[in-house]
Amino acid sequence: MKATEDLLSKTVKSHLSDDFVLKSILPSKEILKEIFLVAAKAPSGHNFQPWQVEVSADRKSLAVSLVPGSDQTPYNYKESGSYIAIGTFLKNFEVAANNFDYQVRFSFFPDPQNDFLVTKVFFCYSDSLKSDEVNRLYKAALARATNRRIYENSLDKNSREALLNYISEFNLLFVENFNLRQKISRYLALPDRLMFENKIMHGSIFDHLVWTKEEEISKRKGLYLETMELPGPVKALFKVFKFWPIASILGKIGFGRVVQNDNGANYASAPIFVFIPLKQNNFFGFVELGYNLEALWLKAVTLGLSGQVFGGLPFLFRYIKEIKDQDVFSTKHVSEIIWSATEMNKVFGIKEDSVGLVLRLGFAKSPSAWSSRTEIPLGFVE
Repeated sequence: MKATEDLLSKTVKSHLSDDFVLKSILPSKEILKEIFLVAAKAPSGHNFQPWQVEVSADRKSLAVSLVPGSDQTPYNYKESGSYIAIGTFLKNFEVAANNFDYQVRFSFFPDPQNDFLVTKVFFCYSDSLKSDEVNRLYKAALARATNRRIYENSLDKNSREALLNYISEFNLLFVENFNLRQKISRYLALPDRLMFENKIMHGSIFDHLVWTKEEEISKRKGLYLETMELPGPVKALFKVFKFWPIASILGKIGFGRVVQNDNGANYASAPIFVFIPLKQNNFFGFVELGYNLEALWLKAVTLGLSGQVFGGLPFLFRYIKEIKDQDVFSTKHVSEIIWSATEMNKVFGIKEDSVGLVLRLGFAKSPSAWSSRTEIPLGFVE
């Protein structure tokens, strides 16, 4: 069984043979279109999709780059969230390529002068890749979506056993106990409260909300309101909440705490929470984190499970740790973020200063809506 830190070992630069590069050839335009379609379904913060794909000069590989500046919230300090999104994109890319009989290899950060050029992707045709598992993962990549609904509180025996086998394969820590899930969920819901108490946190949500289906189809980016699974009255009130002076007043009378409690109760309905750690605090580490997240999530989807990822609290924690003189959060909020993150880490049984992502998994009704994706242009392919 492969540990999490080894998931990319078969595709990183150190395992990229000269023979593979020499044999590398781009798939046809039709196949690339299908691969891009699946890759673009990867999750990203607020559905910003911070990736760009170009053909390299020798036309033997593709270059995948990060588009900076898409997300300027504290969550995305030094583009960490965007690098995570690139990792999820690459996992989907690999799954789709395998489904069309292509092996891929990634040469990460090939240009020391350009940290935004994340990887070159090389292809090699192989007629031995077809398998039921490859097909299941391909279908899972097409079907995967963030599901913010209330989940069923338990898993059947077979689904639980299969999921725990996957979690063990990735060498990850998880929590099933309901009382502990409640604690974790309340900690994770702290950013939901802060949007009523901090103007920048408020803007990190409301500045990127997409309010109507027509707007969503037009933009194909942003946080689509319908995907938030809000109760009818709350959804109606969101049009009031978007005004900071009103939200601020509500925060002062404790409304944010009500939101934190309600959302926490929703999150806790999921029968299992998994912690996916950041192994290296560098650009590659964030890409790897996203890749690992998507690898587990797709495995879960093959079992018919829904998922929702949380990175808000852990990455606010990272932001505060790395910027000692930050002026975004009050002293009170800094203390609450640090306390919540360290307490959550204690529940998972990991080091108090650990950073990573939390994925809740379980059975649930299908999401009410899905976010659209921007089509990756194909004009550069002959």
